[in-house]
Formats: sequence, C-alpha cells, structure tokens
Amino acid sequence: MQVFNWTSPEPNSVSGSYLFLPDGPATELNISLTKLLIVKGFLKQQIFAKHSTIIPLLQTIILKKDDNFVEIQNFVDIRSTADFELGMRLKTNVKGDNFFTDLNAYQFTLQMCLN
Repeated sequence: MQVFNWTSPEPNSVSGSYLFLPDGPATELNISLTKLLIVKGFLKQQIFAKHSTIIPLLQTIILKKDDNFVEIQNFVDIRSTADFELGMRLKTNVKGDNFFTDLNAYQFTLQMCLN
C-alpha cells in the first residue's frame, strides 16, 4: 500500500473535492515509523496502523469471518494543511477487470478496466 499527496498550484486555488487540479505528479508520503496494533478474534481481525507522516494518518484494515472482501479505513487530519489532496494505491495479485470504489462512504460504484 502506498500513500500519495498532491498540492494545488497556488494558495486559495479552486481545487477541491469535486474539482481536482494538482500542480503536477503525486509524491509518495514518507512513512518513517508505523505503530501497529493487531486484534484477532473468532469473527473479526483488525489491524490499526498509526503512521508518522507530515499529517496524522491512522489506517484500519478489517477482515470479517464470512466476508469475501477487505475493508480499509483511512482517518486523516488535514486541518493543518492547505490545498492538500491525499490518495492511496493498492497493489494486489487479484485477477479481474471489475472492481468497486467508494465515494466518501456514500455509494459504491462498479469500475471496469477496458483494454
């Protein structure tokens, strides 16, 4: 898993949640230290990862017994930043051209890779 950030070309830019205007390619956040808490139970396993970066970042990874998916939650405090966009990239060995994305815990959308 990689975490990236983008910045806007100028302060007070109109870039935001629905209009994404980065000033160039993303830069990977340097995660220098990660503290882990692993909780294992019969019905659910959960990993809490607190990363040391330029912004406070807490990730939780949840595996439930009867689910066939992994849930990843990112808790980010960007109050001390301005014009800051955050992204996450996952690399897996999962085969298939269809996957789902989540828009701010509002709706799941089917995405398709067209080659």
